[in-house]
Amino acid sequence: VDLRGWSGANQRFPALDFDEEREIGSSPLLFATEDDPPTLLMHGDEDELVAVAHSQQMFDALERAGVGADLVVFSGAGHDFTGDDLARSSSLAADWFERHLVARR
Repeated sequence: VDLRGWSGANQRFPALDFDEEREIGSSPLLFATEDDPPTLLMHGDEDELVAVAHSQQMFDALERAGVGADLVVFSGAGHDFTGDDLARSSSLAADWFERHLVARR
């Protein structure tokens, strides 16, 4: 698992700062297991807060664990979806919940 880029000082969100010795062990990448629920990841490729590589790495970790996962990358979108991207992300989420949650009831 490549954890580069997941660490470093976080002045904007100090609650996300971890003791450097514990930081790597706190990564969700290390906790992906086959008993995890299906997961939907949506990410803008111009996100300046969280690199899209983080979602790709999480998606890859879930796939390696045999977890059903979907990753949708929004071209030109930042961290917050707006306009057409907001409508598309809402529609994708509703479809995903319908497929994974409602169908299991």
